[in-house]
Parts: sequence; structure tokens; C-alpha cells
Amino acid sequence: MTDRSENQTSDISEGWPDGTSAAPTDAALPPTLAGAERIVIWPHRSLGRDGTLAVTGVAAAGFAMVTAWVAAPAAWFVVFPAIIALASLAFAFWLNMRRAERLEIIDVSANLIRVMTSYLGQHHLVDRFNPHWVRIELSDQYKIEKRLILRESGRAVSVGDCLSPAERESLADELRQKIRKAREGLA
Repeated sequence: MTDRSENQTSDISEGWPDGTSAAPTDAALPPTLAGAERIVIWPHRSLGRDGTLAVTGVAAAGFAMVTAWVAAPAAWFVVFPAIIALASLAFAFWLNMRRAERLEIIDVSANLIRVMTSYLGQHHLVDRFNPHWVRIELSDQYKIEKRLILRESGRAVSVGDCLSPAERESLADELRQKIRKAREGLA
């Protein structure tokens, strides 16, 4: 992939595209396989922490103005729904930011392709593949356009579901290139 910030895949040193402090670091990820090249995939967050706070603040100010305008002694029932709506908005943003901390990690070495997920510091091995036998497929199954699937001997793993179809195509090309290098022993 040529433009990594646009495609949402990255080496660890590049960090998050929005520059937040939640960038993945070497300490937060499992060790890379010896001689392996690593691809880290994460969901796109078009609204970073500052933007989230700004939107929540504007919503809070709007709710406060409407509540103050309507809040006559007999209309205090408007205050509680406004508070509930603002709390719901803040919770939705918090949940979105938390879910965006999910990473997919693909290590490609001369004798192994390892696919892992990392969420809130917990690392889980999804599967391992032999670079000489793995197939990279782009499929339109399961209502996801250009789903990227690594397949070998009846096993299959979907990666990059958080990316756009064009980004998955680019990721597939990059994976094919890294696997080709691994097969040639250049990884």
C-alpha cells in the first residue's frame, strides 16, 4: 500500500491516523515473528477525541439553551429527557471510541503467516497459515463487498472488515506482495 494513512494499515511507528494518544505501540502489541513483516489494521475514526468532545459540548450547550428557554416552573419535565439524551450521546461516543481500539495484526514471515486480534491489551491468535499454501481471496459473500479472506486447507479467516472495499483491495495487494517475498525467502 502506498498511502498508509489513507488505507488504515500501518507499521507500529506510524500510530493512529488522527494523532490521538491511543496509538498502538510496540509495548501494547505481541512480539513480531522473527524476520516477519507486520501489518496492523484498525477501524477508521473520522472523529477523534477533540472532535468528539466538541460535538458533545455543542449538543450540551444546545440542550442547555432549549431547557433554559422552556424550563418554566411547570415544565421541568423537559430537563430530564434532555439529560438522558445527552448522557446517551456521550455513552454512544464512548462506546464508539472503545470499539475503535480493536486491532488486527498480520505477521508474514518465510514460514508462517500469523493473524491476531488485539482489543484493550488482550491479544488473541486467530489462525496461522503457511505462506506457500495460503490463498488471498476477495469475495462478495456475506453482504460485505470485496471481503478479504485468507484461506488454506479448509480454514478461512476474514481480515480488514473495518476497511472500505478499495482499502481491502489495496491490503490484498500488499499481502500478496509480502507473501511473494516470504516465498522467495526475502522476508
